[in-house]
Amino acid sequence: MKQAIQFCNHPIYRKIRGILSICKYIWFHGFTQPSWLLDYYGKKLGGSVSYKEKVPMDCNKNPLPWYTYSAIEYLTQFDYSKCTVFEYGSGNSSQFWAQRALRVTSVESDKDWYWIGNQNILSNQKLLLSTEQIDYINSIHLENTCYDVIVIDGKYRYNCAVEAVKRIKSGGIIILDNSDWFPNATRLLQEAGLTQIDFIGVGPVNMYSWSTSLFFQNSLEIPRIISTGNVKVIGGLVQVGEDDRLL
Repeated sequence: MKQAIQFCNHPIYRKIRGILSICKYIWFHGFTQPSWLLDYYGKKLGGSVSYKEKVPMDCNKNPLPWYTYSAIEYLTQFDYSKCTVFEYGSGNSSQFWAQRALRVTSVESDKDWYWIGNQNILSNQKLLLSTEQIDYINSIHLENTCYDVIVIDGKYRYNCAVEAVKRIKSGGIIILDNSDWFPNATRLLQEAGLTQIDFIGVGPVNMYSWSTSLFFQNSLEIPRIISTGNVKVIGGLVQVGEDDRLL
């Protein structure tokens, strides 16, 4: 019995069992759904490119933030051309925001990542290096201004959330990535009177699901790119329902 249990827990057996499960699914359901999922995540959302390059990108190799795909799709519906952004943490997200926003300030704690970020910095970007905890957390106060978008996706997320509440504009958004890993930071933002929306699912590079949460107070005042009711859906059907009018 002990040997049988050890065999069942062996990594090779688990892999074989996984392959057999996939084969069984395809046998009963065919290739249509698996191929659609591979095309959607791998090609349309850029999952294959991101996994290969080990950095988040869309299907055209444009930079993406390391949030869940559902959060990214929601965030790209808005016009940030008059918005200022502050990021705890930097990377492809910094370029993503810089291509859309008026001004982006990011703080990085890792010297190597800071050096990489400086290689492709845009004219409306500012990248700070703060290796000390207190300096990193308080870097959001250096310009003595408030921001339309604040991203918490680096180190010391609870402490950064404390400071972010002090610097978010009315009608702005605080983005807390991996909110499922930071329940105390999430609770702090809730108790600050902010409304929370969770975008749960898969995202670039990672082979697991997680949550990217958005927090705002009262109403979200950043305008939509298309204000006529249209919602852009990657991989969706381009059509209008026949009953989308007064009958």
